[in-house]
Amino acid sequence: MKNALTPTVELLQNVDNILAKYSLNKKGYDIIHIRMGDNYLFSHGKVNIAVLIERKICKMVNMSKHYIILSDNAHIKQHLKKYDNFHTEESSTIVHL
Repeated sequence: MKNALTPTVELLQNVDNILAKYSLNKKGYDIIHIRMGDNYLFSHGKVNIAVLIERKICKMVNMSKHYIILSDNAHIKQHLKKYDNFHTEESSTIVHL
């Protein structure tokens, strides 16, 4: 089971790049991992899923802490980037755990 939860080298490198870009230390952040795919978000256009996710996350987190947003959905990452304490990778490449 432990091997299934061990992050890939690519994911660890991605996190290290984000830490360096935003001058964060290894203990000074938490990760929010959102998996939903671009297709899901845009095929359910009646409800703005990005806004719903944003509201839920903002209610659950400490807004004075830093968070790295990992997601397979570029729209969600872009939407959450407006918060100074939410940091995302610039790459559109999907990185899996």
